[in-house]
Amino acid sequence: MHAEVDRSWVVMKFGGTSVSSVECWGTIGDQARKHVGDGKTVLIVVSALSGMTNLLTRLAEGVPGSEREEIRADIHARHDTLFKELGLRPAEEFLAHMRSLDDLIDSAGEKMDDVLRARLLAHGELLSSSLGCQVLNASGLETHWQDARTILRASADTEHELLSVRCEKN
Repeated sequence: MHAEVDRSWVVMKFGGTSVSSVECWGTIGDQARKHVGDGKTVLIVVSALSGMTNLLTRLAEGVPGSEREEIRADIHARHDTLFKELGLRPAEEFLAHMRSLDDLIDSAGEKMDDVLRARLLAHGELLSSSLGCQVLNASGLETHWQDARTILRASADTEHELLSVRCEKN
């Protein structure tokens, strides 16, 4: 049996405010290093940057084209600013998520259906998690980014509960 399989896990979950600054990412890295030093396998789960879900929700609910462009610019600027403060350039994985978000914004009508809304809202976490992986790797922690959509199977009782799905135990 592999040693990693035998290690106990620590799951660390951080909300939007906790992933929105250089200082916060330093704290996350310090906490993760402590657990790794104690022989634990660490899983870090992050929310979108503070305020990002609100911006994405406004886009999904439908806004005029000029406001849509202001929101898009704000999303880009907030992430760009954090990367600059961290002294990093966005990696290709992050840039791919941002391009995907831009494509969704460009291709969607003013008000999004639940499927597009769910895809749009997921981009907050896709952006912050890929940013975080890059930050932690740059700080010397060996991290591996995982897309929860490929690991978890979500189900809704009805098509009207698409945005309130559950993950069943296997």
